[in-house]
Amino acid sequence: MEYQQHYTAIIWINAFTAEHTIQSFDEVADMVSSNWPPRDVPLAYTGSSSWRKVISRLRSTRYTRWLLIIDSVDDLDQDKFRQYVPSCQYGSILVTSTQYRAPEVFRLSRLDVDPLPVNSGRELLLTRAFGSVLNADLSEDGKIRDRPRKITSANRPDCNVVTTIVNELHGMPLAIEQASALLKTVFSLSDFINAYRSHYTLIMERYPPKGYLSYEKQRPIIVVFGMLYRSIENRSPEAAALLTLIAFLGPWQIPMSLMERFQLSTTKFHSSTDEGTKALIRVLGDPTTLRLALGDLADVCLLKLRRNYTLVCQSFSVHRAICDWCVRIAAPEKQEWIIQAAHGLATTILLPATGYV
Repeated sequence: MEYQQHYTAIIWINAFTAEHTIQSFDEVADMVSSNWPPRDVPLAYTGSSSWRKVISRLRSTRYTRWLLIIDSVDDLDQDKFRQYVPSCQYGSILVTSTQYRAPEVFRLSRLDVDPLPVNSGRELLLTRAFGSVLNADLSEDGKIRDRPRKITSANRPDCNVVTTIVNELHGMPLAIEQASALLKTVFSLSDFINAYRSHYTLIMERYPPKGYLSYEKQRPIIVVFGMLYRSIENRSPEAAALLTLIAFLGPWQIPMSLMERFQLSTTKFHSSTDEGTKALIRVLGDPTTLRLALGDLADVCLLKLRRNYTLVCQSFSVHRAICDWCVRIAAPEKQEWIIQAAHGLATTILLPATGYV
């Protein structure tokens, strides 16, 4: 970290969900107990609350050059985040969020994150889509050649199309990563631009609402989400149906054991004959199909798998922005799925052996 030497201590809190926030404060509280710089003033707080212990330490310390990072605060309603900001005249605080109201909630000044420089964006796109920049053998129109050839400084093509894509995505790393997933499986570089512009016009007519995202440059992320979802829907209806259901469950770390026991009540569907519902029944009815669908979603950066040392998936999570997109776009047509998600979750937790009653 370039500026690490400027700080006595760096405290990083993952606020992606309430669960992550609690876990982060627990870990930092352990660090405060065992690995804090020596010969500090006595800790005033003696209770069992991890976050109170951490904030008390930051508020009362000789080592005032600390940095507190509260990362991924995308749900401003999930917790009273203001209580996590120490009331003192020293130290540095950085909060990251995509939400427009975040500076108001935290009473901090706004600092917009700059996009990636064009060269870095091009490198990220080509590396994620083709393995490396050298593997991306481009013709002048930006299409990938069938046969790789050695690229040198003398014959390297003008990658104007790659630059155009990076600029269209406003240099947003998440949008570039997900665009690269589409370039792996669906589009050539030039075809992607046309599809993206068409999809942008369609999506922006109804989403996101004004003021929802922190600034307009976040909109490409929403558009690429939509393109990825349509791609998955065409290639694997089971994966698309599973993603929609998971979005209704929310952005927390979901155990595989829960999904493997998750039960749908087909009698509670108004219509179990539409293709989406049939795909959902299939994916939750067969453990192999479930794991394949999760793998498909992970391959295109729509969820993250957590594996054990034998590489078996133990749990998974979906980014809050993806959950929000699915809920806002799919919910009007999937009202019964929301009821199924709530009913199935409650039943799986409370009656794991007997299922629905």
